[in-house]
Amino acid sequence: IIGYDINAKMCQISYYNEKTQEPETVDTGIEKENNQIPLVMNYYKETWTYGRQARRMSTVRDSICVEGIWECALGNRKIEVDGQEYEGVQLLADFVKYTLNGFEEIESITFTVPEKNEDIRVLLKGIGQKIFMFRTTRKASVIICLTSRKNYGSMKRHFFTVTRM
Repeated sequence: IIGYDINAKMCQISYYNEKTQEPETVDTGIEKENNQIPLVMNYYKETWTYGRQARRMSTVRDSICVEGIWECALGNRKIEVDGQEYEGVQLLADFVKYTLNGFEEIESITFTVPEKNEDIRVLLKGIGQKIFMFRTTRKASVIICLTSRKNYGSMKRHFFTVTRM
């Protein structure tokens, strides 16, 4: 069970640890309190990286840093990278998929977003379906929650509530 807290600039991933029976946040290896992953991708020599690694790669000559993925996906726009067009929705789905690579099996995923918007709901349902197509799962479900901008970053509390419902 995964909680995916996402906005236009960052994401944070929490999951239910069956051993401790508590929610935990994916450790990004940086500061203990900052487990947010930048919503950025980078393309270099036919290889995509994401998050902080993408930011580091953006300093390499001939690499292409792709930001604004959230906005492009919501606006159903395309992004040109190295002469090839990519749909914003597909790049966002790829970003989410890359960030979830460490999870072997996902039963459900809850996306928490900073504002209520029908376009976001439709977008994330589609992203969830794209993610699950690449995985062998039992019946997987996608849930979308709303949190205020003020509370963004406290995914553990929101995630714990969702897993208990």
